[in-house]
Amino acid sequence: MKRKEPIATDSQEPTQQNGRRQPQTSCLNCRVKKIKCDRGAPCASCVVRGISCTGQPGSKPAVVPQYGAADSNVDISILSRLASLERAVFGGARPMSDAINGNHGSSPSTGGLLQPSPATPTQFTAINTPSPASHQDTERQQAAKFLDSTHTENDYSVTTQVHRPHFHVAPVSSHLQLATKNTALTETSSRWVFVMTRDEALLLLGDFCGNPYHLLPIIYEPSARSLINAFYTQLEQGHEGDPTAAALILSIASTSASFFSYETSKHKIFASTEEANQASVAWRQAAITILDDSQFSTEGSLERCQARTIIAYVVSNVEGCSARYRLLHNCSLTIARDMSLHLVDSTTATGASDDPPTREIKRRLWWHLASTDWLLSLVGGPLDGTYTVQPRHFVVNRPRNLNDSDLSRNDEILTYPLHVLTQVSCFLQRIRLGEICREIADARAPGLLGVDITDFDTVSSLDLLFKKALAQMPPSLRKEGPIPQGAPLHFAQQRDLTLLCFNFRRARLHRPFLLHDTENSLHEASRRQCLASARTVLSISIEMLEEPSVVGPNQDLGNPLAYRAGLVISAMFTACAILALNAGLIWSRTKDDARTNDVSSELHSEITHACRVLAKLGEKSAFAANLVRNLVGVLEQYSVKGVDYLAPPPTRSNLNSEYGVGNGACSTYTARGRLQSVGDAMNVADNFTMWNEVFTMPEMEGYDQLFAGLDFYCGPI
Repeated sequence: MKRKEPIATDSQEPTQQNGRRQPQTSCLNCRVKKIKCDRGAPCASCVVRGISCTGQPGSKPAVVPQYGAADSNVDISILSRLASLERAVFGGARPMSDAINGNHGSSPSTGGLLQPSPATPTQFTAINTPSPASHQDTERQQAAKFLDSTHTENDYSVTTQVHRPHFHVAPVSSHLQLATKNTALTETSSRWVFVMTRDEALLLLGDFCGNPYHLLPIIYEPSARSLINAFYTQLEQGHEGDPTAAALILSIASTSASFFSYETSKHKIFASTEEANQASVAWRQAAITILDDSQFSTEGSLERCQARTIIAYVVSNVEGCSARYRLLHNCSLTIARDMSLHLVDSTTATGASDDPPTREIKRRLWWHLASTDWLLSLVGGPLDGTYTVQPRHFVVNRPRNLNDSDLSRNDEILTYPLHVLTQVSCFLQRIRLGEICREIADARAPGLLGVDITDFDTVSSLDLLFKKALAQMPPSLRKEGPIPQGAPLHFAQQRDLTLLCFNFRRARLHRPFLLHDTENSLHEASRRQCLASARTVLSISIEMLEEPSVVGPNQDLGNPLAYRAGLVISAMFTACAILALNAGLIWSRTKDDARTNDVSSELHSEITHACRVLAKLGEKSAFAANLVRNLVGVLEQYSVKGVDYLAPPPTRSNLNSEYGVGNGACSTYTARGRLQSVGDAMNVADNFTMWNEVFTMPEMEGYDQLFAGLDFYCGPI
């Protein structure tokens, strides 16, 4: 039979071979490589490889459209000119395919799940990026990235023989005594780590998830329970336990033990609060030992990053923003980057197989670390005015407003409006505060990172960020706001912590104008805001620390847990310093004015009560005792006389239990008797002349140095 001659439309295709009985359906490249072709024009295989696709008999729509389908009648030169023009205008931020398709990019911080408030610029955290579809790597690019990873991810270091730790399971009541006898290596080839029983570990996990005094929604309780059961099953079967899992278990247990109260606890794992403090220190040190020991350390993992983050929180409660805390925080950030936690929602994410709860926990963990990094830029000390997490350098959607019980539904789109209270409502407000702190750090003059902002217009514009954030909070998140039914347990305490965070930072923003000339109306407005925020901090913190009765010489602190939260202590410490210095300024300038003397006396009474509460904290918290002593030391350094009676010389042996130094990690904390004289002698109203000589310094730099000295002892939230 005579074959049909090819028509004109087939002239662009290669001449078919003689004897072909079926028309060609695959493109030439797919036929040569012998791979399946989707018969698109172009086909998906050629698009991914970045090569031209030829040989199809017709023009079928592409199954995987990587680029916008331009009109075939449009000249190629016109498209190239348009692309060049867009690159010149937008700087490469939008590819030509996005312009054709109308895709203007999306913010990786929101991902379309939570729309940021249009009135708050701080909500826009990440920068618009090109469409992910335009970033498909070719085979050669993938090979190049693989070769890059061989010397950045894999460990080729030559080390000695690895000796994994040996875990000894024992009840808490007996294992504290065992730990004191085996604090060092029992042999040159092994190390003993003492852990609680399985049941005790599960109870302590429940305490951690129900703790109202930390904003750490980075643990998914069902996954943590599975990890605990798997760890103890390994030990029961005679296998070596996973050190990373052990570190996470110990960090959770250390946090729960540090907030243990025998009167309010549902279980009696510990015989007393002192025993709980001893266990917290021992477990904290054991977890740090595991995480820092290079012999049995592994590559970055979610559990390792969670453990370091939790341990950093425990250390901040005990030491404030110390060098050890800063090191733990930076290590957590490094591990997070090693495991690509900053690319959770990127097209190149390595954890694409994670289930929805795990991905959401990763988002929370990354945003906790990022917001903490930004918050540290506004607490003074070595990190003042600096941060390391750049919004351009991560692609992580903002955590969704969900309860942990909603994560089990495996719905990637589900989220509640921000006015609906969930377990992460206060956590989301913490993220927003971190973004405000980042903008404050960016507003500082280049080269003056360690100097507070003293330009009033700049401070006023930055204060608007606080005003908008506080105004846009749901009514239930405001002080004295009604708490609706169905709100999370302990929501009132977490709301108070959130408000402490905002007012503490807002007072610090206005603090440079506190001691300026009060006749300047602009400075007066800033000074009033600083004092108002400081009073709010005092009001909230005292309410958290007291029952309805007023603190007296023979009364204990009403709340058995709030004094163990480092945020409450450091915020109250800063507020006391601000009000005391302001009252001393009024006292020294207006001694003979009867009207202002009445105002000064009222301030003195307010500070008297606050200082009594702060000194009372020192009887139970070594961190608070240290702040009282450091406050006195700094004021004495700047010629403040008559304050040495406020705090006696430090007795290091009495701080061993909480700080974990001295004779092992299980020494007994007996600071109550040591600081009893502090509470008895604290009568600031009768002895307020102690503040007078601080105001003899003529230069404003003296006050800046004074506050810088006080800032060093304050910790993050």
